[in-house]
Amino acid sequence: MIDRSKAIFVSYASDDEQAAQRLSAGLSAAGFETWFDRNELRGGDAWDNRIRQQIRDCTLFVPIISANTEARSEGYFRLEWRLAVDRSLQMADDRAFLLPIVIDPTTQERARVPERFRERHWTYLPQGEASPEFIEHLRRVLAATPAPASGGLHGVTPTPPSRRRRAQPRLAAITLVAGALAAAAVLTALYRSALLPRASSSGVTATASAGVPDRKSIAVLPFENLTGQAADAYLADGLQEEILNALARIRDLKVISRTSVAQFRGGDRNIHEISDRLGVGSVLEGSVRRDANTLRLTLQLIDARDDRHLLATNYDRELGHILGLQSEVAREVAEALAATLTKYERGELEHVGTNNGDAYRSYLQAVAVFMNAPGDDRGTIRSAELLEQAVRLDPEYADAWALLSRVHATAYVSTASRADAERAKTAFQRALAIAPDLIDARMARGLYTLYVVRDRNQALADLEPVARLRPNSPEAQHALALVMRRLAA
Repeated sequence: MIDRSKAIFVSYASDDEQAAQRLSAGLSAAGFETWFDRNELRGGDAWDNRIRQQIRDCTLFVPIISANTEARSEGYFRLEWRLAVDRSLQMADDRAFLLPIVIDPTTQERARVPERFRERHWTYLPQGEASPEFIEHLRRVLAATPAPASGGLHGVTPTPPSRRRRAQPRLAAITLVAGALAAAAVLTALYRSALLPRASSSGVTATASAGVPDRKSIAVLPFENLTGQAADAYLADGLQEEILNALARIRDLKVISRTSVAQFRGGDRNIHEISDRLGVGSVLEGSVRRDANTLRLTLQLIDARDDRHLLATNYDRELGHILGLQSEVAREVAEALAATLTKYERGELEHVGTNNGDAYRSYLQAVAVFMNAPGDDRGTIRSAELLEQAVRLDPEYADAWALLSRVHATAYVSTASRADAERAKTAFQRALAIAPDLIDARMARGLYTLYVVRDRNQALADLEPVARLRPNSPEAQHALALVMRRLAA
């Protein structure tokens, strides 16, 4: 019996009608109701309204992508695609609605499709033949129910500390042990590679054999400073750190931590050896060259499994216009790896903390110094000086205020200076006043609460949602692990 609540809309170019009919017949035989127009040229208001209504009502929208859609700049199917994308933008990111099908060797990375299609997994069905495996996959997709949304910071609500304190001791102990183990696992093997999804000839997602790293697991190697001037090293180190952090915000990627890739600084690099040692499928390497006020960032994204270049490009910028470069790189790398970006992640990547180029360069220098010399008193002092210079140049630079708070909170651990404590507090408060939703500001407040106030429950209330929103961030996971360890002590 046909379940009309599971109607599937198939969108196609007229040249692909046979493939659409083949796919529709396979779906109908499996008990799915399929909507697709058998005469693209009929036209008329009634026909147009019916198509629009079906796209509004369907459970899944299946665009058929091929050389024929690539060849056509116009067509009614493109209007259907736009209507489907518009509807998907009103849905939760975990709701399955767009299900692109490719019926020939057309590649996902360069296809002439809406960007929203590229954010979804594509299924290869040669000539529209619906295999039993694909039918089973559809049943699982339609049977799945989205996780309920929660409130709080960008959809994450931490459990109030008072409720944690009232929890049963046994449950609390189990939770803490599980959290500590999870945090420890994150710190030691967070980026263990996942299995690689591939499109099989049967039309379903096949799983790569065990031991083959996923292409979406990536190591960002230290960038080379080709200028030859030690004073310019911060550009290479700072940009590497910012690009690594930007990629780590994408849940669909697994990004190796900075400390793990530091061993590959300089010298000859064997991509296969790096892949084996770090368990990654992709490696991003780059170099920075400065010529007067011009910066050239050269990047190569390599599929470590077969030495194939997925991305090779230069970014030429005036030094005063490198703002947002890390976000541009992260988007292009994510596109090359066919990674899905949620609406929230796209918003994070579009964030630009300042429009002042000099302030941003001071910030980059501080990032390079602070990350390369953790716990070093001179490095901490120098980082604070650079960040204070950045916020003098742009008092509304929330990212710099957040990092300045972390620098002073870190200094407090060794100095126990009330001056450092007050500066850390003032800095994160300033960051939150400028950008209340800034994740880095929330993390700065959590670290201040942990290091200075020593209120572990309140620190957990800040740092737990940060770790959830940035599951691939080594810094966020490390901060959560610190809290878990102290709570378990």
